[in-house]
Amino acid sequence: MALSLPVTDRCAIHPDRAAEITCSRCGNFACYECVGASPGRVCAACRLRMTGTTGRAEHVRPLAAALVVHGGLLVLWGLFLAFVGVISIVAPNRSGTSDPATSAAVFAALTFGALVPGALQVAAGVRMLGWHGRTLGLVAIVGGLFALPSCCCVPMPVVLLVWGLFVLADTEVRVRFAERAPGRG
Repeated sequence: MALSLPVTDRCAIHPDRAAEITCSRCGNFACYECVGASPGRVCAACRLRMTGTTGRAEHVRPLAAALVVHGGLLVLWGLFLAFVGVISIVAPNRSGTSDPATSAAVFAALTFGALVPGALQVAAGVRMLGWHGRTLGLVAIVGGLFALPSCCCVPMPVVLLVWGLFVLADTEVRVRFAERAPGRG
């Protein structure tokens, strides 16, 4: 049975929020967002333990795999841009219409804009496969937007951003990352 608590008690998942009830299963303090409409008024961590997974938690591994694949493609694209940049400096346009220094600066920026987010996404995806690195995953999906000017696959960083924010912001997903629980499957 849920108990009303004094304002001084804080939610176990959201320490910035006042706890409204205690979990009927474990006794942890929980805010209304963590309890939600669950039967028996159990907290997100207990619901996760009882069911094994949630709808959004099932998306973590596919999201991690998508980050690894997209990040790998960005790294390859960045290496290609670096190669083209070197060629543009070594063999400048014979007509004299392009400045080698400008070409070098443009290709360096495009290369950096693809390599760094790509490496971040690969690292984050690998860590997320083991239910580690949620913050790195958030940084990597936001960082993917820096690849937009250099990437031919413009929609993908936006898709990963929206998908990743929905999945990684979920309360039960945060609980699983916090507990470093093994994923299903």
